[in-house]
Amino acid sequence: MTPLARAQGTRDARTVIALVLAALVFLAVGLPIASLGYAFLKKDRAIARWPRAQGRMQSAQIVERDVHRRDPSGRESSYETYRVALRYEYEVNAQRYEGTNATRSDGTWTTNRKSLAAMLARHPEGPTEVLYDPTNPSVAYLETQTSVGAVILVVFGGLFVSIGALLCAIALLSSI
Repeated sequence: MTPLARAQGTRDARTVIALVLAALVFLAVGLPIASLGYAFLKKDRAIARWPRAQGRMQSAQIVERDVHRRDPSGRESSYETYRVALRYEYEVNAQRYEGTNATRSDGTWTTNRKSLAAMLARHPEGPTEVLYDPTNPSVAYLETQTSVGAVILVVFGGLFVSIGALLCAIALLSSI
């Protein structure tokens, strides 16, 4: 074997190794991200199938918070964020429970006051339907949702897995 052929073979082997290593990195990052997103979506679907109980909304309001920030250049900005504060009661198997969450991701602050006002309009004080966890009835929500964050995790995780699989295929074809 000539030195030129030997150098070409070494370079090809290094390329295959680099492709495999890159593929492993993409797979190692993408699989957990996609799995986490899938777990959130699976939880959202499970909540939609939970049994329902008749409940009573005790109080519901939108809480407002002023946020003031200063960027690295010293410019200040301010805006308002909102979250829902609510309390409802419900009964499961003659046991009374109290809930405070409208959805699985409740308690997070948002700048979208309209969406919170619409949710409160769907659940005014008085009778309301409550979804409760059949294995732990103290966990309850008023509404189901599909988490946008979970969808983003699945999409980006899936993209990384796809790139990793493509790199594995290229490495495999390069070594033949």
